[in-house]
Amino acid sequence: TGEPFMVYEKPYLHPNSPEKEPGYWDWSLIPVKDENGAVTQVVLTLADVTEKVVSRETIRKNEELFRQSMKVGRNFAFEWNAKTDTITRTGECDNILGIGNELGSYDTATRFLSMLSEDDSRKLNKIIRELTPRDDTYHVIYSFINPNDLRVVLEETGRGLFDTEGNLTGIVGIAVDITRRRKAEEALVNSEAEIRKQLVEIENIYRIAPIGMCMFDRDLRYIRVNDQLAKINGIPAHDHLGRTPREVVPDLADQAESVLRKVIESGKPVLNQVIKGETPANPGVTRTWKESWFPLYDENDDIYGVGTIIEDITEKLYAEEQLRDLNETLEQRIEQRTGKIMQLANQLRAMNIELNRVEQRERIRLSQMLHDYIQQYLISARIQMGWVKRKSSEGKIRERSGEIISILNEVIESTRSLTVEIHPPVLSVSGLSESLYWLADYMYEKFGFRVGVDTDRQAEPDSEKARYLLFECVRELLLNSLKHSGTKRATVKMTLLDENFIRIQVEDRGKGFNTELLNFHSAGFTSFGLFSIQQRMTYFEGSMDIQSNLSEGTSVTLIMPIRLEEISPAAGTNGKESGESSHVSM
Repeated sequence: TGEPFMVYEKPYLHPNSPEKEPGYWDWSLIPVKDENGAVTQVVLTLADVTEKVVSRETIRKNEELFRQSMKVGRNFAFEWNAKTDTITRTGECDNILGIGNELGSYDTATRFLSMLSEDDSRKLNKIIRELTPRDDTYHVIYSFINPNDLRVVLEETGRGLFDTEGNLTGIVGIAVDITRRRKAEEALVNSEAEIRKQLVEIENIYRIAPIGMCMFDRDLRYIRVNDQLAKINGIPAHDHLGRTPREVVPDLADQAESVLRKVIESGKPVLNQVIKGETPANPGVTRTWKESWFPLYDENDDIYGVGTIIEDITEKLYAEEQLRDLNETLEQRIEQRTGKIMQLANQLRAMNIELNRVEQRERIRLSQMLHDYIQQYLISARIQMGWVKRKSSEGKIRERSGEIISILNEVIESTRSLTVEIHPPVLSVSGLSESLYWLADYMYEKFGFRVGVDTDRQAEPDSEKARYLLFECVRELLLNSLKHSGTKRATVKMTLLDENFIRIQVEDRGKGFNTELLNFHSAGFTSFGLFSIQQRMTYFEGSMDIQSNLSEGTSVTLIMPIRLEEISPAAGTNGKESGESSHVSM
């Protein structure tokens, strides 16, 4: 054709050395023509361009590697021109910044700084202003909100560029997206805080748990013991460490070590195992514990030890046994108590009937006294006064007046006697001690019954209510002795007991009685007077004790607080059931 022919970077394989890398050649054929334009010669030119091709390929691979590393490492390179305020970026800038290819590759510093928080923008500007030719590098971490409202954290390393006069002309550097790393670091910090919190919780559980807790290694040696277990074993917690159960609690070692080995070998927990024995805390005393054992695993799921929880159930088992015994006898005790309540109800019913009879008898007695004495005297006085009114003889008037005065004296004496019997004035004026002496004189004058009295003046009750109650009880006991003892003599002794209680004893040396009859009435024996006294004493937190033997006499002891505090009848008395005394159940 007469036209030149050229080939560039033609691969050349070495036929004699196929293991060699191919070479690359640029070659050409240039025609040489005569004066008539005919090709007379061809000039062949060869140029070895292998090095250039290999270098270009290496550069291409390096650039690709750089792009991949930028993508994987989520970073980009940038250059800032101070004169034009433009930023040129490469790498993953568009994906990291989320601002598109155009702004990601070609941006301005003014617009980019506006995406930062005020503090970060101020910090970055300050760093740039402080760059000098001698101190031209910086490292900073800042964050910004991209257009997708996502917070991005960048770690930037840069170097300032300066002209010959030391003026900043630009910056080149690399920015790395560390958002994920920061989140991982924050998660790690939170995780560490949670772990520390859990450790504190575990420490608190070990410290304040009301049950024993410990850990053993695979050699059955204590590696951790809480204070409660140390208390159970009677050995300080630090003295457990590195020792085996056989060295600390030898009496329990056989039971404990067999369970420990079983848990280590099987990898399964043993729960609610009951162990009995002695510890140095209580030598000679057998106690019972409920223990649970569970394996401890390391990060490789290998068993490195055994954890143990120990609860002392000695008292619990004793309480359960007591409850079983209680339940077994409950029906019998309910039957007994029901019988006692029925008996008490019968007593109260009979007492109510008897009280009605006594009330009726007293009404009849008072009516007869008023009719037979006071009314008769008053009628006689009225007749005499009528006669005086009709008769005018001075001698007769004087005689009749004397009879009227005598009648009125009898009326006054009868009413005074009735008043004294109902409520002796000496009781309000002189107290209980003097009243007992008066009562002794009254019993002798009215019934010929001799009463010896011995009182301690310091045992005087504080309240009038207590004085009246004790006086009535003593009078009723003396009347009982008068009617039933078969003797004409009794004694009354009042003393101070422990500075807080009054004790009064009423004794006689009469024929006595069988105290068991106090609870029964079928034989005709009645104790409503005694029962009434006992109930009244109980109401005021007092008590009555009766001791009597046939042919040996009777002794009744009354005890009452010197300072009386009345209580509600429904409240009970000192934890005792109503109707219960020290020796005799009324």
